[in-house]
Amino acid sequence: MQKFCNSCVTEDCFCVFLRAGVHKTMQYSTIQAIPLPAIIVSASDDIVAANDAAQEFFPNLRIGASVWATLRHPKMNDLLQSSRSFKGPQQCEIRLTTPEETYLQATANACDEGEVLICLQDINETSTAIQMRKDFVSDLSHELRSPLTAIQAILETAQDDADALTHFLPTLKDQVARMDGLATELLTLSRIEHNARRVPTSKINLNTLVRSICTALKGKATAANVTIDLRLPKVDLIFLADTSEITRAVTNLIENALHHGASGERINVQVSTQSNHTPDAKDWAVIDIIDFGPGVAEHHLPRLTERFYRTSSHRARNDGGHGLGLAIVKHIANRHRGQLVLANNPKGGFHATLKLPMAGAA
Repeated sequence: MQKFCNSCVTEDCFCVFLRAGVHKTMQYSTIQAIPLPAIIVSASDDIVAANDAAQEFFPNLRIGASVWATLRHPKMNDLLQSSRSFKGPQQCEIRLTTPEETYLQATANACDEGEVLICLQDINETSTAIQMRKDFVSDLSHELRSPLTAIQAILETAQDDADALTHFLPTLKDQVARMDGLATELLTLSRIEHNARRVPTSKINLNTLVRSICTALKGKATAANVTIDLRLPKVDLIFLADTSEITRAVTNLIENALHHGASGERINVQVSTQSNHTPDAKDWAVIDIIDFGPGVAEHHLPRLTERFYRTSSHRARNDGGHGLGLAIVKHIANRHRGQLVLANNPKGGFHATLKLPMAGAA
């Protein structure tokens, strides 16, 4: 009779193995039902069976070869020995470095005659998610610490000298506004992520939208001594989008150029179209924002869309930034099935490109 493991360590482990009295051929074929990479190791540590998932995960796996030729990790020896010595499944986490770094959760359970069934679960995404959550909490705590410290200092001063509170009211107002802005941006990110699988269905005119955004930002540009050079196509570009989200994305990109490229005294904002060069795919509506400032150091480029990441923390905080602007743009682009490309301009400055699929294109 076929029996199922009733003491699996993880919810996702579908370890299935057979007890005494069952023919070996049937036992080995049963592991094909396991959706995780699974192998059976003999008492002499040779691989006697492996399912298709294991063969795909380990292209060099060979039946009859030593398990150590496939799983070169010191923890595996301890796992095999403990599974043969103790009842029930044994578990450990291992890190493989070839062909690329991979974290696996290995679960082993003794079968008959010293054989051991080993199931392997890729936990890279889980480990990454846990680390991202830790980083997020740490970064958020850091972001809140500065305004809260300032507010606390002002309140302590006011306790000793009530008249001094009037002097500090502008600072108090700025710090509260900073925390309110941070909360607003985090809620925006959360809302975009929540709607990630909902494709927008409203048609908007990109020319009209970008023109209105540039008009709204004219005051900030003038204050930064920057001229916005807007170039629009003669034909209106229509595409499916969430108007508020695209407005936020384009605004963030232009404001980023104002903050970091103001020394160039000019920003080019250009709307155009681009062929997707893919069968049955929509052409792109493209928005290019180019500044002529100092650009960004190359080692920063891959991380610019990370939450709370800044190339210059002091300057960004002085400008009121939270390090979330480009992260928001990236999530908006993803939701609209578009692309965000960030690069340095070969002639100097920074170049941000937002591509969005056009409506009605073949």
